[in-house]
Amino acid sequence: MKYLLFALAVTIVYGQDSITTRDVLSIEKIVGLQFNEAKRESLLNDARDQLNAYISLRSIPLPNSIVPSIQFNPIPMGTTFAKGKSRVIPAGVMLRPMPSTLDSLAFFSVGELGHLIQTRKVTSEQLTRMYLARIKKYGPMLECIVTVTESLAISQARRADSEIASGISLSITMRQS
Repeated sequence: MKYLLFALAVTIVYGQDSITTRDVLSIEKIVGLQFNEAKRESLLNDARDQLNAYISLRSIPLPNSIVPSIQFNPIPMGTTFAKGKSRVIPAGVMLRPMPSTLDSLAFFSVGELGHLIQTRKVTSEQLTRMYLARIKKYGPMLECIVTVTESLAISQARRADSEIASGISLSITMRQS
């Protein structure tokens, strides 16, 4: 694809309104590649499509007073949001009984785990230690973990457990601005 864009750029720089097989052969030499006839034809068709798309975009008049887009914001203009804090209420949490092994909790949803912590059937520290053990067991095979901060995770879990024990609710809240 980058070679296709390079071909397109060269064509535009030279002010051509079409791209030829000769252009593709020249670009092959510059880039140091060799294409067979089928790939060359495919590249030529794609480059022509890209050039036509570029010409189509450039045909739309844009005065200098229009500020270029430097940020993508998918929220429609004029949309307003509620101010302050609001609670996120998990929908459809299936309340399953506590399994016989702690390792079975690995397949529970976050909502289900939150309910078990809230009802004190399991502690944050127990869950953290269970997940750390799974990371040690499966991490080398999965090769998906860069850094494990075991002591930090355990200390945060203990802090969460002590806050829950003192009556502080750790339910999910969202801050809207």
